[in-house]
Amino acid sequence: MFISDSTSAIDLVQHPDNSQILYAAMWERIRGLNYRRSGGDISGIYKSEDGEDTWTELTNGVPTGDNVGRIGLAIAKSNPDVVYVFYNK
Repeated sequence: MFISDSTSAIDLVQHPDNSQILYAAMWERIRGLNYRRSGGDISGIYKSEDGEDTWTELTNGVPTGDNVGRIGLAIAKSNPDVVYVFYNK
């Protein structure tokens, strides 16, 4: 999945009962010799239900915009339909 030249996947989890369902945390990050920017409105969580052929950004009930930094993901062992998300700015 390509979003931009300054954004890449930082975390990826797979549903334990359905290998076609994937969640990817995308992190916008730019670092230069004397410059560093972490996070931005391109950072976000994406879901694929077809084994990564297509992706949809999840925006309902999650932070969006400039305040989104690095994102961590985990799927609940007790209920694989629950995804835990950690945001760091």
